[in-house]
Amino acid sequence: MVTRADNDSIKSFADLKGKKSAQSATSNWSKDARDNGAIIVTVDSLAQNLELVKQGRVDATVNDKIAVLDYFKQHPEAGLKIAVESPNKIPTGFAFLKGEEPLVEQFNQALDELRKDGTLKQLSIEWFGDDITQ
Repeated sequence: MVTRADNDSIKSFADLKGKKSAQSATSNWSKDARDNGAIIVTVDSLAQNLELVKQGRVDATVNDKIAVLDYFKQHPEAGLKIAVESPNKIPTGFAFLKGEEPLVEQFNQALDELRKDGTLKQLSIEWFGDDITQ
């Protein structure tokens, strides 16, 4: 969950109750905000979500950590912070064509090697400013 950097009123998902949260209408993250009592302000994109938070027109937005960290990397001056991480994890996967089992096996082996030697973590920190591999 993202808030303005100077907002200390939201420290948990329960703190969303009665607060405005900018969300894409059909996202899983919108459901998380709604389920915790947020007043949903519907927008079309993450950029719009974060702009409304920056402007103080909404209190927060709930979104994917990778997308938020990428935004922070591109906009370090944004004045925003990750106030709370969602307990609901949505795994990220890779799609392969049917019948590509040898490629999937090679891919998984390479991914395991990158994880074991620390390269995956290093790249994560370099590109996102945090270890998102866990």
